[in-house]
Amino acid sequence: MSARSHEEMQQELGKCLGTTLNRLQNIWDEIGILDEQRRERTDVVFLHLRNLLEEMVKEEESLKTNLLRNVETYGADMLKLSKELAVQPYEPPDGISILQLEKELRTKVDVMQKEKHNRLKTLKKLREQDQHVCDILCTTPYYIPSGTVPSEEELNSLREHIASLEEER
Repeated sequence: MSARSHEEMQQELGKCLGTTLNRLQNIWDEIGILDEQRRERTDVVFLHLRNLLEEMVKEEESLKTNLLRNVETYGADMLKLSKELAVQPYEPPDGISILQLEKELRTKVDVMQKEKHNRLKTLKKLREQDQHVCDILCTTPYYIPSGTVPSEEELNSLREHIASLEEER
């Protein structure tokens, strides 16, 4: 938060508090509340305000904690997916906010999960084609270790393998 907006916030809060206290004083004048009771009521007002502000701070601290937890989780997911997809892990720019970092990591993880899903879906389709042609030609199917996410090069090699088998057929 910039110093200017922080000062503006303090001024607005002071103005709001002043207006509210004046309104309360006027109501208490009209009702006939005595000075001692006014002090007690004013203390209650300040107690409510302190509690409200403290609750707001706790909510914001909770938000920060959740964002940091998400950054950690998404960071770990991104490293795992980077390894599975055999790509360089994403390096966020220096100096970005926690909120920006959380959003960027979440977005990168989503993109990488989609890439993983697409590669596995393509592999399944190509394996079925390969198995079909290999059954006809009585040859061994192309080997890509199961349980791994194939690289684009492996998928291309499998496509080429199927194409060469189709030519033999």
